[in-house]
Amino acid sequence: MLGLIARHSLLAICGAVLLEEIGIPMPIPSDLLIVSAGAQATSWGRFLLWFVLLSLASASGASVLYAAIRRGGRPLVDRAGRYIHLGPETLARGEALLARSGWGGIVLGRATPGLRLPTVVVCGLLRVPYRRFITAH
Repeated sequence: MLGLIARHSLLAICGAVLLEEIGIPMPIPSDLLIVSAGAQATSWGRFLLWFVLLSLASASGASVLYAAIRRGGRPLVDRAGRYIHLGPETLARGEALLARSGWGGIVLGRATPGLRLPTVVVCGLLRVPYRRFITAH
């Protein structure tokens, strides 16, 4: 059984990252899963494979959330934001920060644990062009 888990751990970690980036809360933060994936990479080739697959999973999940927020707008965030700890104050601060900082703010927000999801939500609400959003991701 442990061999099966070890063989498919990459898929499980990519799936967990994808789901968390969509906004589904996970029992284990994906940051910890990503660190464990890096620890399992025994060669540069394997490390590169994990890096590419985890980057694609993260970008795909964030893109799904971005599209949902962009389409659903503020009413969707007002209804569902409390489930991912996004209140009106947090959104107002994020919108002000992103309006001031632009592309670099998206990069900084996506790189900061705890700000990754709010950054995507604010980008969708502010209708940041998708190309700018995904390149900053």
